[in-house]
Amino acid sequence: MRLALGCGLGALVFAVAAAGAQGAVDEPAQDSTTSVSVSQVRIVRLSQIREKVELDRNIGKGFEPTITNMPIVQGARLKTLQGWAEVEFEDNSSARITPDSEMDFSQLGRTSSGSTINRLKLQRGTLYVSLAKTKGNDFVVEVGGERVTLPPESHIRLDVYPSGSELYVFQGKVQVQDEHSTMLVEKGHSLAFNAPGQAEPLLARDRTPGLYDNWDKASTEFHSFRANGVSPYAYGAQDLNYYGAFANVDGCGQVWRPYFTSAAWDPFASGLWANYADAGYSFVSPYPWGWLPYHSGAWLNCGGQWGWQPGGDWAGLRNPKILNPIKGPGGIHPIHPPTGVVSLVVVGGGRIPVSHQVGDKFQFRQDSAGMGVPRASFAKLGKISAEVASRGSFVQSLPEGGMRNAPPITASGGGGIRPAATGGGAQSRPVVARGSESGGGGAHSWGGSGGGVSSSSGGTHVSSSSASTASSSSSSSSSGTASGGSHK
Repeated sequence: MRLALGCGLGALVFAVAAAGAQGAVDEPAQDSTTSVSVSQVRIVRLSQIREKVELDRNIGKGFEPTITNMPIVQGARLKTLQGWAEVEFEDNSSARITPDSEMDFSQLGRTSSGSTINRLKLQRGTLYVSLAKTKGNDFVVEVGGERVTLPPESHIRLDVYPSGSELYVFQGKVQVQDEHSTMLVEKGHSLAFNAPGQAEPLLARDRTPGLYDNWDKASTEFHSFRANGVSPYAYGAQDLNYYGAFANVDGCGQVWRPYFTSAAWDPFASGLWANYADAGYSFVSPYPWGWLPYHSGAWLNCGGQWGWQPGGDWAGLRNPKILNPIKGPGGIHPIHPPTGVVSLVVVGGGRIPVSHQVGDKFQFRQDSAGMGVPRASFAKLGKISAEVASRGSFVQSLPEGGMRNAPPITASGGGGIRPAATGGGAQSRPVVARGSESGGGGAHSWGGSGGGVSSSSGGTHVSSSSASTASSSSSSSSSGTASGGSHK
């Protein structure tokens, strides 16, 4: 069942998201500071990462390892090393950076009318931006002394290197302004500027293909197709459509469940507690669909298996309040954030099953809940999930044409669909995933599915001042534990 506005669930998601958007304006003290006309109470989603990516969350800790679904706030900085990353905005607009790139989120604001103000600064590397049709939003990318202003439905690639900068416009009409002049760059045109010794920007009707253009195109299509007809504030809904399905469950009504899960799977057994200034701990799920279900609605255990039901208010950084209470076996088991003040706290050791590529085949694993499955690459995941449920795992050939949402593997190690090595035993501290081949066949780290923080062997350990590992108890038991823990 798709989250379209024509269905009851779509309307419910719309109501949830709209209430959350209004609440963000009406309660500016929840997450950040405000001015008279612009509220800074916004978070955007780190929607996809692969290999080594780091995020400075503007909390005084500098760059740290990160995972998919990490909230991004104003003042944050995103950096790719061997990896790549995508950021999703509320209206399903998206921005992507390739290996060896760095981008600052100078301003993430919202006006009293509900429109958004987005100021990004590309320090180096390559940035793709594709904007939705939403009117009234303000989106500017700064490059050195230039300001690139993007209208609705525009789509660009921007390269910034020591040899100079270049803008290419895939869609729309983009304004480029410096202190002396303003230029309009139309669809199918490029603008070269900031080269050493270059007096004037050079406008041309040509295009130099980029290594990551196909990944950008597939990702843009995914956001456009999967989000069709969904509320502009229900970002993340397109992932629910691909990675799971709604079903009518006795005693609970309509419930969404991720594919590749059994009665043993627990939605809170793995994740990360991230500490934010003035907001405290926010729970971050590593699953590729794990944004909307952890910021709205409620998790229910019905018929012996966990599922998510939309409803209630939208929660920003302070999402523990909407994750409680949880209906589980043996009664209600709230989840609790850690005690103390630590930047990042890993729940469950970061070790969960990951589906992954093996040669020219792809292995789907039970209780992976979609971890490792590239989005929009496989058709009929529901049927594949049924095979996995009966066999425990399922292997099939790679789709013709390869993985549509997997960037190319480069010499620096970026891209590829590879689980991080497990080394046979869980570590007590998270490490940065290197993306090497799995040697175990057991539970894998998050790094194999676009994670970033993991408990694999090898790699670089996170400083103890930045992260720690919390115990996690299964919500399917009648009691819970843990100072960083999960359920009590």
